[in-house]
Amino acid sequence: MTDPADRLRWILEQEVALHRELVRLAHLRHLLLSQEKCAQAAEVAAAEAACIAAVRDLERSRSRLSGCAVGGAEMSRLRRKIGILVRRLAALERASGSAWLTPADPPVAWPADQAASLN
Repeated sequence: MTDPADRLRWILEQEVALHRELVRLAHLRHLLLSQEKCAQAAEVAAAEAACIAAVRDLERSRSRLSGCAVGGAEMSRLRRKIGILVRRLAALERASGSAWLTPADPPVAWPADQAASLN
């Protein structure tokens, strides 16, 4: 895999796979939290942290290739997939954010403009 285009394609495919795994883990954590299974949710959060570290390593590798003029339809498709998965992950995080609050924690007050955008 000496060609920069092949290397970049491999990196992007790995990133897509890891982002899919992050979405799956975030969904699982959200379900566990809604069932009040906090210990299992914490284990899932640890697995998420390992995936995030792997994604960051891949992003660093990809940034080293940024000087190469590599493009193409497949690369754009993979980048769009990553963007979609990141947005799904963010939506899951917003959905499960309140589930991490324990009964002792005060409720989070949302500004009116942000609360309206969540609907």
